Amino acid sequence: MRTQRHATFQAPQTGSISGLSWVLLACAESELRDALGDRGPGVAMSSDNHWSPHGSASILLLVAGLEAWLNESTLPLEARCPGLRQEAKQTVTEKYQRIPKRVAGRSPVVSEELALVLTVRHEIAHFLPMTVEGGVPEWLSDLQSRGLFITSPRADADYDFAAKLGSYALAYWAWETVSQAVADFLQALGPLDLQAKALRLSAENFEGYRSLCGPNRLAECDATQAT
Repeated sequence: MRTQRHATFQAPQTGSISGLSWVLLACAESELRDALGDRGPGVAMSSDNHWSPHGSASILLLVAGLEAWLNESTLPLEARCPGLRQEAKQTVTEKYQRIPKRVAGRSPVVSEELALVLTVRHEIAHFLPMTVEGGVPEWLSDLQSRGLFITSPRADADYDFAAKLGSYALAYWAWETVSQAVADFLQALGPLDLQAKALRLSAENFEGYRSLCGPNRLAECDATQAT
């Protein structure tokens, strides 16, 4: 089926098409907004983090939106690079680097942060109920040490891995990371012709998270809500 899907995409027929990335990103942003709204009494929380079932959903939809956007980007750019839509069959990191390389001769670097976002997404999409020391697997321990996972104040207990994946700070960080990755992707492409300029406009769909309180402002937002 995967082969058939990509073969159909690479051999376009007459008719209209539209993108889906903006829908996925709107839903991802809505989930992040709901995650922020869950902060309050009765919820596991600290001064700069809290748990919400919407946190992990936002990450899942965000990465889906990123991949859809990368696939969609091949269409307006194909005028400069015929056959570019073939890159859609690559992995997210491969198409992220290969599309600008083919169009402009430059590849954006896949940052360690972006690689971690994709790993977190994998843990959510293909969840395994692991029992691990410290609450998170060792390959995500750096995120734990940076406070992106909700952590219990008790020395003798902590939240399990599934709960930690719902951390608001984790979801907000994922948005920051993907937004920067998109900016780096566009920078690698360089100047765009009129047909491809719509790509820069669609990239604004990765910026909606900025209107929400970041983890370092949660205490401030708490105070505002209390007045």
